Amino acid sequence: MQLKKGVNLNIIKQTKFKTVSIVMRFRTELKKTTVAKRMLISNLWETSNAVLKTNRDLDLKLSDMYGASYATTVSKKGREHFLNLNLSIVDPILLNDADLLKEAIIFLKNVIFNPLLTIEEGQISFEKESFKREKKNLIKYLEATVEDRAYYAGQRLNKFYFTDENMQVAGTADADLIRKETAQTTYEYYKKMLSEDAVDIFVLGNLDDKAIDLVEKSFSNFDFIDRQDKSDYFYQQDIKDMKEITDEKDARQSIIQMAYNLPIKYGDDLYMALQVYNGLLGGFPHSKLFMNVREKESLAYYATSSFDSFSGILRIRAGIEAEDKNKTQSLINEQVESMKNGEFSEQEIEQTKKMLATSYQLAQDSARNLIEQSFTRTQFPDKYMEKEEWLEALENVKSKDIISVAKLIKLQVVYFLKGQDSFDEED
Repeated sequence: MQLKKGVNLNIIKQTKFKTVSIVMRFRTELKKTTVAKRMLISNLWETSNAVLKTNRDLDLKLSDMYGASYATTVSKKGREHFLNLNLSIVDPILLNDADLLKEAIIFLKNVIFNPLLTIEEGQISFEKESFKREKKNLIKYLEATVEDRAYYAGQRLNKFYFTDENMQVAGTADADLIRKETAQTTYEYYKKMLSEDAVDIFVLGNLDDKAIDLVEKSFSNFDFIDRQDKSDYFYQQDIKDMKEITDEKDARQSIIQMAYNLPIKYGDDLYMALQVYNGLLGGFPHSKLFMNVREKESLAYYATSSFDSFSGILRIRAGIEAEDKNKTQSLINEQVESMKNGEFSEQEIEQTKKMLATSYQLAQDSARNLIEQSFTRTQFPDKYMEKEEWLEALENVKSKDIISVAKLIKLQVVYFLKGQDSFDEED
């Protein structure tokens, strides 16, 4: 249902859950210059507003709504950035409380349209003290992520792989970007976001006709205006010369991460073969990286692969000892080459397909995953596959398709975070 141009309401009738889940997603082009503002707005939306002025007030309101669960998140998908509001309430039918659903929607309306503001010298901005507190909390949190070596290595790999600086940014900002923002700059962006972001609303639960009518009427009263949906998810960059980078950091363990150019997008003919390829290479416990790098040679604490078909990248990650870097890198290269040569059995293919199918089936038991599937269906109607079609496409993947995938990926970056054990005695 289109509430306004660029603002869409999606109702998903589902009887298997004892909750009603509501997700509101604000999305726009991923930009380094705006991601900090969006993260600050996300935090402000989670902690206070003009109606519920403190975090305690907000928590008490959620408690009054039979222990409703509420959180905001930021994330990215390819070239798009998402700011999500997630609210889950107990199914009103189970509570015999017909007003709970309406109360939940009013809660979200106040969060979005009634922020806690202040006026100084004729200028409106977010309330200074609450903004200062959330800004401080975010800086502290983001500075702590630098100490997460795997996260740090992933961010460094992004920097060296992506030629577009916007793609180098995670769904979250970094502390330096947060420091540059003020209550005024963030408020000005908030107004722009409300009027220009595409908005997707999802309501999933055991909803009868009366509840559906309530949802439609309630969200129709939100003060949205028409906007352009300029979504452009897919990013693909040209193949460059391969480069190697080494950083050093105080740690007992070292990390090697390798980035490959991936020219296969979500929904392409080889997309399902890509899933099987990744499972065989490093996605499951029977994969080549796990069995040969971690188990057989005992070179890694972990060794995995993953891909992002919206950003055009496949990654391999391994936690190792510093002295094993060259040997590990060589062995990883051997696994990648063996995939090009078709050195995998039909039994391994079938095992991988079975595990992928199991993961897919398990996802059907998650309200969050069902909402994400619905979102994907709305954004990519020509590419999305329903359950039976998806499982059939998986079953139809052949070894030649997997080899075709293997021959398309090209190594672009080897990033090595060398651990320097600060506890070692110097010679």
